[in-house]
Amino acid sequence: MGSWLSAVVAMALILRKKYRTEFASLSSCRFDRPLFVRLVRFGGPAGLQGFLDVLVFNLFVLLVGQSGEAATGAKTPAIRLNMVEFLPMMGMGQALCIFVGQRLGANQPGVPERTTYTGFRWMFGYMAAVAGVYVFLPQTLVALFQEDCEIGNFEAVAELVPGMRACVAMYLLAEAGNLAFAFALRGAGDTRFLSRVTFALGWPEMVIPTAIVVWLGPSLYWAWWFATAYIFVMTLCFYLRFRTGHWKAIRVNQA
Repeated sequence: MGSWLSAVVAMALILRKKYRTEFASLSSCRFDRPLFVRLVRFGGPAGLQGFLDVLVFNLFVLLVGQSGEAATGAKTPAIRLNMVEFLPMMGMGQALCIFVGQRLGANQPGVPERTTYTGFRWMFGYMAAVAGVYVFLPQTLVALFQEDCEIGNFEAVAELVPGMRACVAMYLLAEAGNLAFAFALRGAGDTRFLSRVTFALGWPEMVIPTAIVVWLGPSLYWAWWFATAYIFVMTLCFYLRFRTGHWKAIRVNQA
């Protein structure tokens, strides 16, 4: 019901009179083949990249859950805290994505470059604050989810957290750059590169090493270090791609 309500509200907003007047095509239901081709060309790889990213993360969570009851019980606080960490950054990243696309469409390639670095600084600052809470108040965070743990042995779950502080902090800081440069490239239309990198790195750097860790039975922290390394390499790839300036020549509004 919530999804339907959101869709109806969005449709009502976009079909307001001022938009129908400015964009006459809103009143037309005619199939626009060139526009549809561009949607598939740029939107398909973007959707694939999002699917691969979510798939890799969920496989990682499932594999970590096989490391023992404490790791399984830690999934609830980890996933919920992940929402608090990333949803604000996703909103900022989407705004950055839109801004980059608009300015490139207006042939102003210098403006989105400055905006991307500004967005990165804001994201990095937010993630640094969250990472600070992880480092200095880990037990306080976990205590918020004491009643929600999947097992009764909360002490075993809580013991895992302090040892993961440095890893999670580095993970969060790297994720700030990952989101900023990935959304900037997506807004520019460089979506094929994003999907290729995500596909090429997700399995060999995160899923397979985590499966090996679970199978061989060493410390669970190794799995999180692999996840952190995956984010760092992704961030480096997206940053280097952004620095090349290749995205400045892409125009989504052209066939």
